[in-house]
Amino acid sequence: MKTKAAVLFRTVGLSFKIAPFSSGLMIFYYVLEALIPTAIVMVTTSLLNSVLAFSNGEDAQFNKVIFWSVAVFGIYFTQQIFELISNLVINMGVYEKYISYARINLSEKAARLPLIDFENPDVLDKQKRAMECIEYEKLSQLFMSATVCGCALVSVISLSLTLMQFSVFFLPICILSVIPYLIISFLRGKEFYYMKYHQAKKERMLEYLWSLFCEKEAGKEIRVFGCDHYLIEKYEAVKQEVLNEEWHFYKKEVKSLFVCDVIKVTGFVLSIFLSILLAVQGAITVAVFGSCINAFSNVQAKTKEFLTELAFLPDLIRYAADYFDFLNLPEVAVGREKAAVFSDEIQLSEVSFTYPSGKSAALKRINLSIKKGSTVVILGENGSGKSTLSRIIQNLYVPNCGGVTVDKMPLSPESSWHEKISVVNQDFMKLYLTVKENIQISQLDKDLPKPTFDSIMANLKLADPEKTEIAMNTKLGKEYDGIELSGGQWQKLAIARGNFRDSALVILDEPTSALDPLIENDIFTRFMAKDHDQTRIIISHKVGLSKFADQIIVMKEGQIIETGLHQELINKDGEYKKLYLAQSEWYA
Repeated sequence: MKTKAAVLFRTVGLSFKIAPFSSGLMIFYYVLEALIPTAIVMVTTSLLNSVLAFSNGEDAQFNKVIFWSVAVFGIYFTQQIFELISNLVINMGVYEKYISYARINLSEKAARLPLIDFENPDVLDKQKRAMECIEYEKLSQLFMSATVCGCALVSVISLSLTLMQFSVFFLPICILSVIPYLIISFLRGKEFYYMKYHQAKKERMLEYLWSLFCEKEAGKEIRVFGCDHYLIEKYEAVKQEVLNEEWHFYKKEVKSLFVCDVIKVTGFVLSIFLSILLAVQGAITVAVFGSCINAFSNVQAKTKEFLTELAFLPDLIRYAADYFDFLNLPEVAVGREKAAVFSDEIQLSEVSFTYPSGKSAALKRINLSIKKGSTVVILGENGSGKSTLSRIIQNLYVPNCGGVTVDKMPLSPESSWHEKISVVNQDFMKLYLTVKENIQISQLDKDLPKPTFDSIMANLKLADPEKTEIAMNTKLGKEYDGIELSGGQWQKLAIARGNFRDSALVILDEPTSALDPLIENDIFTRFMAKDHDQTRIIISHKVGLSKFADQIIVMKEGQIIETGLHQELINKDGEYKKLYLAQSEWYA
């Protein structure tokens, strides 16, 4: 964000957009709250004067005593009623709505970012700080703090005018006794923000280590390898670093606030002596003496509140700026440009790609042509660049140099190419929804007749281990009162999802790693027989899949080192033959 004022105005405007009634009612309450101390001082002073006059024998003052007594009661009663209403409005109408809206906004933003951004630690840190801004309610706090600050200023001015009627010396004593809170709050607020800013990476590591103990799959390996103590020690070590930094900060803050409190109490004591002096000199009556002390105490409290809130505003603005900075990251308007029909070929020309935190290129000068209707198998060891190449073809990553064309039309980040492809990844989604939603997630409006569903289930040999009948609306995931599937069954369901969508190109990225060879062979045989016009790219380290290929591509260290058919590559006596012989016992 360019200026602190811009962040503040954007936050306030957002609050009125999200909850206009609650925001308006909250401001009305705080304005009322700001004026009540002045009203109480004035009414109490009148009440004490009336009581003093009545005690001196002025019977006519009795009605005034009753009137001002009722007025005092009315003010306090009104304050309590509005406080109850405002607490409900603020908590449910402002805080909860703000959190819900901000979370949805953040999720939608994340869905619109280029996928490569999530390989960038700086973007991940920004996302972490934006999430903390939401979870710690910094946006709604900023709106609240700005409102309280403005209303506290109104209260300070009105109380000061009342207090100055007793003596002009009260005001400088009051301001000087609380001004240290402004300085300390400003310095400590800035220091706390930058401490949390630099803790973002450590906080992400803590969340990751904690998640290992909360995830079922990770929990299995932790139990088998007996590494729980090590991971706990790792967590505690990082947590201790964070706690040490925070402990150092809070020690300084407590010392600073103690000094501020001493100065404040000293100011209050001086105000008592000044009030006594005024009473002795006859400048104020004994009855007004209490009102004078009460007025000074209120001015001091409201001035402290105003200065403290004012000092914290920059800190809250920094948090809000983190949230808006994440929302301001460049987006990809996927689907804005219509992609080619894909009736001829996909062409990659001199494509190179390096990850944001990578020290070397993941892809180096890739030249590749994929014909419509062909089956391409991309082979290579782990780390050879196969999956990166897949993401380039899917238009998820944009090459650092070179380009990708479909039917000679260049692919841009805003292309609707995603609408024409399906993908089955090794790290596929497990959707704890219904079976129907798992299969149809890309085309929920498409009809799925029961015979078709039954055929899908039969082809994938998908059955519940507990022998419960799996229907379209069967919920999955025991965590949500559904049935549990094995890893292989989840993988079959992911394959069904990729196969269900009408697409010109299907990419299978290590899609059968959890399946045994017989089931794998059966699935691929059925999958390949689906549509002869469909283009298929199979990415794997298993050479046995090459029997399905019209074109075999062998990758190593980010480069294509061999292309051709099975026998051609065997005759070349190169990397493919080496991989084939090394794996020959798997499919002999």
